[in-house]
Amino acid sequence: MTKYWCATVALMAVIASPALAQTLNSSTTTATQTTTTTPAPVVDARTTKTEKSVNADGVETNKRQVVTTGPAGATSATSTQKIGPDGQPLITTHHEETVSPSGDRTTSSQTTTTSPGR
Repeated sequence: MTKYWCATVALMAVIASPALAQTLNSSTTTATQTTTTTPAPVVDARTTKTEKSVNADGVETNKRQVVTTGPAGATSATSTQKIGPDGQPLITTHHEETVSPSGDRTTSSQTTTTSPGR
């Protein structure tokens, strides 16, 4: 019986020792995963319109308008050039208007005139 008792105690020690060791050496591991979703970048939209015409006097008019819209607002830039029948520029204009997202407007214009014979 003593053998049986010693064997039982030894067996219980073998069975309990991993659980006891795990309890004594236990550690807690917490894994945290954070997922950040970034929205796709907003891309400006741009539209370009070009017109060309020649009147009865042979004056050529070239007009180009570029409209850009995006998160910073909208800009419309228009350039017009009139060229005489001799190929010389007569008048060039540039007009630009910008509208911010809050509705503020900024406008600028520039005109260059070339006198014939100069």
